[in-house]
Amino acid sequence: MDDGHYFKFSYKCYLFPAAPIEPTVVKYVNGKLSGEQDGEVVFERENPDMALFWQKLSDIGVWEWEGYYNRNSPGLTYIWELEMDDGDMKNMFSVGINTSPPGVRIEESVDFKRFLDVVDELVGEHDLFWELLGIYED
Repeated sequence: MDDGHYFKFSYKCYLFPAAPIEPTVVKYVNGKLSGEQDGEVVFERENPDMALFWQKLSDIGVWEWEGYYNRNSPGLTYIWELEMDDGDMKNMFSVGINTSPPGVRIEESVDFKRFLDVVDELVGEHDLFWELLGIYED
């Protein structure tokens, strides 16, 4: 089933000057939802019900996120990328380095935390976002 929707969210975390690790990726394309971690596919699902997921992303305002967020900081670096297409001429691409919408540190962003929760809910039992969600637990 190809509903025309496309979604891809990836992030990687590294401590400078070490090389970045393989990104963690969740994507939905051509009716298939999949997740990758450490370069390995950890799950694949055919034709998941995505309607509530798309609605929640709209409710958070993800479609209005800016294209680029950057905050220089020494030490631990978080890089995330989000790409979406609704299958009807609406698409977006956004990337952040140590920051997230609305341009604040990742751990200060309510919208980014809500976004991670929605993606984490979609992924289900696969714990792909423990690094990012962990920074909100302090």
